[in-house]
Amino acid sequence: GLLTGYLRKHVMQVICIDPSSLMLQQLEDKIHSAEWSNVQAHCIALGDPDSIARSGKADKALCELEGKVDLIVSSSVFNFIPKKDLPATMERLGKLLKPNGGILCHSDWPEGDRHPDGFTTDRAKDIYGMAGLTAYSMEVTKMQVKASEESSIFVGVAKKP
Repeated sequence: GLLTGYLRKHVMQVICIDPSSLMLQQLEDKIHSAEWSNVQAHCIALGDPDSIARSGKADKALCELEGKVDLIVSSSVFNFIPKKDLPATMERLGKLLKPNGGILCHSDWPEGDRHPDGFTTDRAKDIYGMAGLTAYSMEVTKMQVKASEESSIFVGVAKKP
């Protein structure tokens, strides 16, 4: 919800997708209390056929968006998608993006002692490839976590050809 609250001020529409009904309920509460009229929230796991079948309205709304989305922002999400669902999830995300320039901006934890399954440029390229995207920029940078603490973060940008 924090990133959504910022982005909604600068774009025509924000569409949030999360498989967790608890997380979506928190966002729905913000949408209604703050009158975020340009924000939609959908509870769906994109790569899970059972979730898609249960979602009904959410799946239909996403189908209508195929090829129309300018930007997808994913913050610390890809590591939580079950490996069996990752190819279908990425394929679906790729279908949402506009051809010839739709952008995926992704941040996650880099591979390291604290995150052995974290991201490397090779892993990011593989995942972007599942979506039919081309890696544009990837780097590990620092992020301020607390006043006196920094943490490393992997940031990647991929484009739809």
